[in-house]
Amino acid sequence: MLKNRDAYSDEDRFRLAQKFTNRVRVASLSETAVFGEENIPKEGGYIMYSNHQGKYDGVCMCCYHPTPLSILWDVQSSHQIVAKQVCALLDCERIDHTKPAEFMPIVKAIAEKAANGRAYLIYPEGKTSGSNEQLLEFQTGCFMASLLSKTPIVPVVLYDSHKAMNTSDIFHTVRTELHYLKPIPYSEYGRMNRKKVAALVQSRIQEKLDEINREKQQ
Repeated sequence: MLKNRDAYSDEDRFRLAQKFTNRVRVASLSETAVFGEENIPKEGGYIMYSNHQGKYDGVCMCCYHPTPLSILWDVQSSHQIVAKQVCALLDCERIDHTKPAEFMPIVKAIAEKAANGRAYLIYPEGKTSGSNEQLLEFQTGCFMASLLSKTPIVPVVLYDSHKAMNTSDIFHTVRTELHYLKPIPYSEYGRMNRKKVAALVQSRIQEKLDEINREKQQ
């Protein structure tokens, strides 16, 4: 399929990637409850910004997202087994955090794809937090992709994702949560600089994490 991309649709490649990632999910004894799918834009491109808890995050998003998406992927992890094929099938961008000079061209490429109707996923923390509590500091540069594309921002919250694919327990299923939050239209963030956009998105994600934690404690 990768050698003959023109013979297959974007949907075909995405569904194959879902088959790969779903096998990983099943093998890891993980399940995810999805909330807020009504918040996913029905038309046009958009960029999702998600908290990043662990190595299950990409598997989760690929398995449960209803339509084709691409992911901004760390270059090292993108070359691991299965990840390499999924990354290619999803037409993902790869980023090398040790080469900051390459960052803006990647951001512009993501913006162009989103402006042309693509759904994109970015982890602004840049590395995994391994926690349901406090978010790591957001890297502001990635939000230029939204400012350039002028597409809706969809904050995404992953909960208990750090527990999946991170245990030797082979008898109990790990249950995680995926929450799509209300989109932020360009009309709301378009006059902000990237730091303020990052702060806005981070506050929405943190508020939802705090809300879930309160509910779990009751």
